[in-house]
Amino acid sequence: MNPNDGLVERPSEEGEQPDVITLPEPGQSVARDDRRFKTIELTLSKLNVEKLKGYLKTYGLRVSGRSAELKQRLRDFAAEPAGWNCTLQPARTGGQRGDISEKASKRNRTAQRIMKNHGAKAAESSFLPKKSGTETRAPLVLSQER
Repeated sequence: MNPNDGLVERPSEEGEQPDVITLPEPGQSVARDDRRFKTIELTLSKLNVEKLKGYLKTYGLRVSGRSAELKQRLRDFAAEPAGWNCTLQPARTGGQRGDISEKASKRNRTAQRIMKNHGAKAAESSFLPKKSGTETRAPLVLSQER
């Protein structure tokens, strides 16, 4: 599906108001504190059933029905910006790179590049086993009421 299919650049010259709706751009990520969506405008009268179904599928809506029903589903979705959250990509977390030994990195060019760019593997925190006798913890007290 080409994202430019059915996009509006200017109103129609026929004097007739085109059926234009505003939808969120698919696949975008939005910051938690700033919930502004990038939007696109679609002229429904210029879209055929195949393109309508493509947009409905992109937004996770039902794709069955006739052209008028598909257009109405898109209109309803466009009228409810609170429901647009379903189109968002999950936020990326600051993940960690995978573990690789120095021996394996000598054979793997990609691993060599990663170690060069990011440094050696981060030192891991080590904890003593519970039965070492060096740490004592207070017993957990559960309330009797349930």
